[in-house]
Amino acid sequence: MSTKPEKPLLPYKDNPAVQEVFADSMELLTFNGQYAHLTLTVNRLEETAQGDEPKGTRTTAARVVMSPNLLTTLYNKMSQLVGAMEQQGLVTRGDKGQNKLEAEQPSSPLDVQ
Repeated sequence: MSTKPEKPLLPYKDNPAVQEVFADSMELLTFNGQYAHLTLTVNRLEETAQGDEPKGTRTTAARVVMSPNLLTTLYNKMSQLVGAMEQQGLVTRGDKGQNKLEAEQPSSPLDVQ
C-alpha cells in the first residue's frame, strides 16, 4: 500500500504592509463550486440627537476568497478555538446553534496552531 508523501510546508513570511481588519458581523458566505467567498462587515453608527433611534449602516470591511482546503482548515481551527473558549466559559451554545459571548475576558490568549 503506497501513501503520498506530505507536501512540505512553505516557510511563513510576514508582510507588515497588510492591514488588520476589524469586523463585527458576516454579511455573506457562499461557495460557487470552486471557491468560498466571505464578506465581513462592520457596523457604523451615525450621530443622533439624544432620545432618537440609532441610525447607521453595515459597511463591508473585507472580502475573502478561499480554496476549499483553506475553508476546511479554517473550520477546524475555529472549532478548536470555540471549544477552548467554551472550556473557559467565554462562550455558551444557545438555541438554534447560536453562541453567546460572555463579557468575561480570557485569562490568557487562546492560540490554535
